[in-house]
Amino acid sequence: FRFAPDADSNSGKLNLAAIGDLNLAQILPKFPAAYVGKYYHFKGVHHGQGQQIHIELSQPLWVHTDGEVTRKSQAVTISCLPHCLNLIM
Repeated sequence: FRFAPDADSNSGKLNLAAIGDLNLAQILPKFPAAYVGKYYHFKGVHHGQGQQIHIELSQPLWVHTDGEVTRKSQAVTISCLPHCLNLIM
């Protein structure tokens, strides 16, 4: 899946893609478009980029980092630290 098709590992920015206000029946038909990275135009799909992204929620949710549940939180700040991780692509 190309959830962040504009992402560039050399840009120094994080790309965020979020889907909200949609139920499962509304989300499932959009998966083929997400597979090829052409789903940004759908209602309920939000995207953006930045060196630091802050997310605030109305209620605490579990935070997952690299597939691991780390804590329950109502706010999360994620920062991009350039040149701290080498990627082989």
